[in-house]
Amino acid sequence: MASTTTAINKLTGQPYSPNCAAVRARAARLPVSQKLDEVQALVLHHTVVILEGETGSGKTTQVAHLTADRLAEEMDVEVGGIVGVRYKGVDKVSNATRLAVVTDGSLVAAVQRDPTLDKYNVIIVDEAHQHTVHTDLLLGILKDIIKSRQDLKIIIMSASLDAELLENFFPGAARLVVPSKPYGVCISYLPEPPVDLDDAIVDTILQIHLTHRSGDILVFVSSVDEITKIILKVKQALSRQHRRVAEDTKPLECYALYAS
Repeated sequence: MASTTTAINKLTGQPYSPNCAAVRARAARLPVSQKLDEVQALVLHHTVVILEGETGSGKTTQVAHLTADRLAEEMDVEVGGIVGVRYKGVDKVSNATRLAVVTDGSLVAAVQRDPTLDKYNVIIVDEAHQHTVHTDLLLGILKDIIKSRQDLKIIIMSASLDAELLENFFPGAARLVVPSKPYGVCISYLPEPPVDLDDAIVDTILQIHLTHRSGDILVFVSSVDEITKIILKVKQALSRQHRRVAEDTKPLECYALYAS
């Protein structure tokens, strides 16, 4: 594509959005992008492909792109159309959907309605190393389904998995290791244990937000209640500091992510 600013997105019939070129340029630099031809060849000639790659290699987005163009942002489409998503309480999958991002539990439930998963041509099982009950159950179901559906393609991906175990479980599976992308990590410690851990976390979030370059902040805590409490405290703190914050400071949005 010569220019995404003037070209027409064949999926929507509309011009590409202004940020599409930058998104795709970043995708092209991901390590897994250098292996996509090899991945495609393996998928064409094998029913099951086991793909190993460290976090940040680009497996989740780029291998999905290989099978159905791009995920929503890279495909420059709205979620709910060409790209759909389904998880507990949310169902944005329509008849127009070509790429559905669903939880392992949702796919296991789909088997009850469609035992051979005839609506699916390619199934990508991501983060297989987590070994949730649904993921392990799904792998067993897929092994049974491919006995009668030779046309179904299965790609199993993870940053760290026992590839030999999976190769033994899926005889004849192809295995590929994709390159990783190193990320520098700087570790900083508090001079002494905080009196209140939640307050210390909130102070750290605000310090990073107000004094560092733009980007995202990922915070790990031990429970849903802790997540809710910290988000509330961050919002309260931002509200109190609103008048003192520099005009060029970008807004801070908080999103709750739960393991379930």
